Amino acid sequence: MRRAALWGLGLWLAISGSAGAHPHIWVDHDATFLFDEAGRVTAIRERWRFDEMFSTGVISDFDKNKDKAFDAKELVKLKSAAFDNMKDSGFFTHVWADGIKLALKAPVGFVAVIDGPQLVYTFTLPLPEPVDAARHKLGLIVADQEFFIDFHVADLDPVRFEGPQACGFTVVDDPEHDVWGTPSRRINLICRSPD
Repeated sequence: MRRAALWGLGLWLAISGSAGAHPHIWVDHDATFLFDEAGRVTAIRERWRFDEMFSTGVISDFDKNKDKAFDAKELVKLKSAAFDNMKDSGFFTHVWADGIKLALKAPVGFVAVIDGPQLVYTFTLPLPEPVDAARHKLGLIVADQEFFIDFHVADLDPVRFEGPQACGFTVVDDPEHDVWGTPSRRINLICRSPD
């Protein structure tokens, strides 16, 4: 099942031996935390920017008319073949509130665009319930524990906020959630209570 999910992400590469020994796909990711009127986090919008080699394969396979954009039909096919199959991997997104892992809802608003030579995915993962990040410690890791995909927190504007809450963030190593001996990079929200 894991191998099927990776193929669904677009393994136009041959998988040989130990797929987890080193990454085959590289992704820079950033996150936008969405807040409701009460200042609670309701969802996380992610943006993934793929490496040029992987992007070239996907663009070649799905941009059939070669116009450097995915039309509606192309996007439906791309989503079915190279996004939906990541469901079993939880879209590689792990969110904790006070140390308890949350079961995120199904993604919404999937869009794929071609930005120069790179493929970019944007999608939103709703939280199961709104979380008051001023009263609860909220953390996010995007990581493939089998290290087939190497996720890297974007260097420029890795975290954004939409809504009334005033928040900051830190990006720290999380040795409890390592990938092949290397700590994952964890985004922690720092929000102040309005009262």
